[in-house]
Amino acid sequence: MLSSSSIYALLLTLVGVVSYKHIASSQRIPLPPGPPAHWFYGTKTFPGKYRSQTFAQWTEEYGPVFSLRRGKNVFIIIGRYQAALDILEKEGAALADRPRLIAASEILSGGNRLLTMRAGERVNRFRKALHALVQPKVAASYESIQTQHAHNFILDILADPSRHQFHAQRYAASVIMSITYGKRTPTSYTDPEVIAIRQCITRMGKTTVPGAYLVDSFPILRYLPGYTSELRRWREEERGLFEGMIHEAKGRIASEQAGPCLAQYLLENQQALKLSNVELAYLAGSMFGAGSDTTAPAISVMIMAAACFTEAQVRVQDELDATIGRHRAPTFSDRHSLPQVSAFVLECLRWRTVTPGGMAHAATRDIIIPQDISGNGSYRIPAGATVVGDIWSISQDPDAYPDSHIFDPQRWIDAHGELCEADPSAKTSKPVPSFTSGNDSQLGETGAQPQPRFFTWGFGRRVCPGREVASRSLYINAALLLWAFHITQIEGKEIDTMAFSDGAIVHPNPFEVKFEPRVSEEEIRRALSETE
Repeated sequence: MLSSSSIYALLLTLVGVVSYKHIASSQRIPLPPGPPAHWFYGTKTFPGKYRSQTFAQWTEEYGPVFSLRRGKNVFIIIGRYQAALDILEKEGAALADRPRLIAASEILSGGNRLLTMRAGERVNRFRKALHALVQPKVAASYESIQTQHAHNFILDILADPSRHQFHAQRYAASVIMSITYGKRTPTSYTDPEVIAIRQCITRMGKTTVPGAYLVDSFPILRYLPGYTSELRRWREEERGLFEGMIHEAKGRIASEQAGPCLAQYLLENQQALKLSNVELAYLAGSMFGAGSDTTAPAISVMIMAAACFTEAQVRVQDELDATIGRHRAPTFSDRHSLPQVSAFVLECLRWRTVTPGGMAHAATRDIIIPQDISGNGSYRIPAGATVVGDIWSISQDPDAYPDSHIFDPQRWIDAHGELCEADPSAKTSKPVPSFTSGNDSQLGETGAQPQPRFFTWGFGRRVCPGREVASRSLYINAALLLWAFHITQIEGKEIDTMAFSDGAIVHPNPFEVKFEPRVSEEEIRRALSETE
């Protein structure tokens, strides 16, 4: 008869054998297909500039999920809507991590930037601190700030329409500077601190692009003398800037010259939030950088779309005229009565996304992709792989967005003329249609055809915490722009709608349009002053 210790040993052996067979079996499942790769350094044609456009081509060639390799690092690219839903959303727990970014996170940011922070207790603390200031109910309290600066934006265009992109940048900087640091006066994009922050954003964008720095694939390079000197110099400049801006905010708060802001909340609750001085400074600085550098180009895209697609513009203006008329400026209280405005914004975000490559995730365990998702066979996302939801490719998915090359805000409107919810992370009190594929399409409560959601704010558990603030900014600017102006292209100066900068966040290249006031300038100024 076997002793209890012998039985225990036998059980351990059986568990070990089963576990080994499971691991061995999963490892026999191949990676998704992809471009040819060298056995040592990886994918032979790893994309350089404008990666998302290359990824879109490879999505067509290799399928909705494909793989790349740089050194020993594996990259899984997801370029179709349903695959993003099934992997990045449904497997959100396994993809809540970020890849190890030696250049961007460890060296440049000293591990203090929320965007690139690895999953764990620390990232939870950071997100908790932000959540208190950007959750829906609190985000609504910023509407008066956003309205004031949106009015200034309209007045800036009246004064100098040729600099509309600069005015959009000033709007974004002013709003985020007020919300983050309590600065009440309008901010100019020529302010030294704003220029310095934009430089930090540019540097960060360069370092977060997958494959941009070889040290991320070959960590030993960080010990090569001089190799990381530039990144370390940038880190010292960035840290000094963020700490200096917190110091200035302290002065405004002490002299009662600051409005309620993120900096004040963080300073008053620093001990309870368990934030060091450096962490606090980086959390505020990151909020400013992420908020201002995405909102400004998104507003410029809305101007571009209005000029290029006058039919869509007129539909919005007809709704504005019918709902509020031309002699009262739209406000946030009108938002639920203006579904065409919101649909126009959503289509702009889809048509020319300003974050084409999204932000990379990291797999914390093996994920098996079944054949019905990959479109080919079963594939494996290995633990530790970098997983990228390529928003540009997803936004052009013809199955999710029929005639995806066409600018069509009506794809966001259901059969009853109501806006379909587009944020997969949103929690609403009523059921909304969600897009699925094949015969399992779900209908909303009203029986409308299924409508697509869009992942412009990111995926899963790392969705953008500031999305409520950003969506409000885009709404009020779209409503005011199309209420105040009819926007058209200038003959002989047609807009190249594919001309954008390259990077993690892209900006339209300079373009000219004509702003024709829909009522007199005096009437616009009067209406704006009455809704301050």
